[in-house]
Amino acid sequence: GNYFNADDVPEAFKTILTLFPIWGAYRGFLDYAEYGFQAARKGTDGLQWSDLNDDPRVGMDTVLVTLAVESVLFLLVALYLDQVLHTGHGVSAHPLFFLGFKAAVDSEAKDEE
Repeated sequence: GNYFNADDVPEAFKTILTLFPIWGAYRGFLDYAEYGFQAARKGTDGLQWSDLNDDPRVGMDTVLVTLAVESVLFLLVALYLDQVLHTGHGVSAHPLFFLGFKAAVDSEAKDEE
């Protein structure tokens, strides 16, 4: 069955699971699938934007907000790691570079200059 639409599962637990991107996508696909099956059986429309607020069983609003916030968060983490981790190209920044800290200069690099 559809775990996310079960009545005996607390909404807070569903939301916590949605924080993990794979479960958020899973929950979103389940909502689309359930509305699609209902539409095929009844000959009606599937999931509509108005259903996000009207139907309490729809968790798509939580999924969309969570994935939007996570995409910005993951982008910032990727940009930070790109600056801090040594990849063999360029100079790595200090882990706290955004607070004004400077990376220590390697003594071998100074000698080569």
